[in-house]
Amino acid sequence: MAKKPNDKSPEHGRKKNRNVNRATVLLLAGLAAEAYLLLINTYFVGGTVGQVLAANSFLQVMTWVGLAAAIVGAALLFLRGKKEGFARWGGWLLGCGAFFAFSSVLMRKIYGEGTTAMCILVPVLMVLGIIALLYPGEFAVESTALVVSIAALVLLSSGADKAAWAALVRVCAALAIAAVLLMTVCVLLVRKNGGMLGTGAKSRRVFEAQADYRLVFLTLGLCLATVALALIVPAAAFYGVWLLAALTFCLAVYYTIRLL
Repeated sequence: MAKKPNDKSPEHGRKKNRNVNRATVLLLAGLAAEAYLLLINTYFVGGTVGQVLAANSFLQVMTWVGLAAAIVGAALLFLRGKKEGFARWGGWLLGCGAFFAFSSVLMRKIYGEGTTAMCILVPVLMVLGIIALLYPGEFAVESTALVVSIAALVLLSSGADKAAWAALVRVCAALAIAAVLLMTVCVLLVRKNGGMLGTGAKSRRVFEAQADYRLVFLTLGLCLATVALALIVPAAAFYGVWLLAALTFCLAVYYTIRLL
């Protein structure tokens, strides 16, 4: 039987504090990004003609500013071995630059709906990041699969009956199935390696050695079955959303109780 990790060891305490600090920073960054997007939505989508034109010009500038920041950040990460601060600042510049560049392009190319999509995407990614930092690896995998599947089901429920979007929606649903299948394969490999992803010096622990994989495979299987059924019977997508949302809530309660 695998030995249970010592939760009272100094190394475990340092890791826990580090993850809590990172989760706090991620929360603040996510809130700031959401406030920025809501401000853009106010003037770019719901503003007057003059405000819309001014916001459009601002987003054009932010596209290039974000792209430049992302390039500098990537360069700093590439050179992180030469100076200690390069990795930290490189990560921030790359992340912020990618956010501003991608969001600006999306909001300008898909007027209205692009801004709405970003306002949904940012808090979802923020919550997934916090889960990855504070919760067991099993819940991080399960919640990611559930978010991908729910997004596919929402698209199928709202766009499968529209001729202009039907093909694109089905492609997105197929990509969601492929993503969950890939996650399933990765979980199988991790289980085979005793909870480790990768080999050698670059290996990283994803699950604890004594992790119970049954709930992970049950969640992944349910996600696959629900999205596949919705592809065949689009009317089932609406009920699938509620089923997976209820499962997400139950898992969140279960893993939160485990942390207590």
